[in-house]
Amino acid sequence: MKKYDMDEILLKNITGNAKKEQFENTFYGFYDPARQKKLSDALKKQGIDFEFFGGHDSCERKMLCIKGGFFSENQLVWPIKAVVLVGAEKLNHRDVMGAVTNTGIEREVFGDIAFTEKGCCIFVKDTFADYMCSNIDRIRNTKVNCEIYACSQIKPLQGEYGREVCTVSSLRLDNIVSKICRISRSDSSELIKKGLVKVDHIPMLKVSAELHEASIISVRGYGRFEFKEISGTTKKGNYKIEILKFL
Repeated sequence: MKKYDMDEILLKNITGNAKKEQFENTFYGFYDPARQKKLSDALKKQGIDFEFFGGHDSCERKMLCIKGGFFSENQLVWPIKAVVLVGAEKLNHRDVMGAVTNTGIEREVFGDIAFTEKGCCIFVKDTFADYMCSNIDRIRNTKVNCEIYACSQIKPLQGEYGREVCTVSSLRLDNIVSKICRISRSDSSELIKKGLVKVDHIPMLKVSAELHEASIISVRGYGRFEFKEISGTTKKGNYKIEILKFL
């Protein structure tokens, strides 16, 4: 008997339900970009109408909606609320993530954690917003107050990043990881082979994979980067590339 992994089971359940004649919009969980890509490919292949949204246009984790037959684009109302933790400005993403998961809420129930002018915001399924607020009043040693907003009232702050121009002999993944993490080529290859490097949110195990402009590179233990663009070449034919490191 064939064994299915979690992604395959999710795909089978969602596409199976979507094939049935339905007249109402059906909402699922929040998914990371890699799962969004898999779901998009499967749903497009079967001609199923769908959409993703995370609470704000800048969100990475997004909720899936399978659209019903009688609902137009203007009638799509997303069941997402923004839970704002006032007083959590000095906490980091990991602190907030730990506090939320400690409430017992599953990862697919909430989306991005973003810092906004109102405070630290968590996009969450609307039916869990009150529960989240009732179970979070302190994170580490910091007292926080919860407030619930409509997503339209939230504007995430622009993320901070550092910018640098690197010179590389090729656009191979191991070469670029070596340069941006300031480690040897052999060490970068080892990180890639161990599955510790993601490109556009998907683990990349091929050290010789060639990167393209606008690629997002995540290296566990070193941070997250964007290969923004090729800004030129040297007399020796090497590439000058612009790199953004998210802080």
